[in-house]
Amino acid sequence: MIEVNILYGSSCIGKSSIMNNDNNKYKYNYKYKKVEMDTSNYWEFYKEEWEEICINYLIENIINNLHKKDMIVTCGALPLPNHIIYSQLEEQYSIKFIHSLVLVKDIDNYKTYNKHIDSIMNKLIDENKWKESTPELYDEIIWNK
Repeated sequence: MIEVNILYGSSCIGKSSIMNNDNNKYKYNYKYKKVEMDTSNYWEFYKEEWEEICINYLIENIINNLHKKDMIVTCGALPLPNHIIYSQLEEQYSIKFIHSLVLVKDIDNYKTYNKHIDSIMNKLIDENKWKESTPELYDEIIWNK
């Protein structure tokens, strides 16, 4: 049974950096199939379609990887961990999902590192606060920088 670890978090919080960190700092290395949800280009479609596009892209990657490697996936527009799709996919493909929330220890550092997105920073901070307030949805929390 393969494990599929989905990294959730606000934009530019460090999900891709964690996924691609090969020095084992976050335990994810070459033995994992890495899936960057942004590769699906979901944002080029109507917002109402994003979730379905991301779910389909996830399923495609699961099928192409069955019985090979554990997977680590950035969340893109995937639904929250309590969505029924995950239990359905676990049953259908004999896989196990791990839902990890990526948060930052210092919100001021987050703002500093992401000055290029000033126009939506308040939205991102609100989103981050909401995610911090819902830790029960996730299997683990990874603190980044």
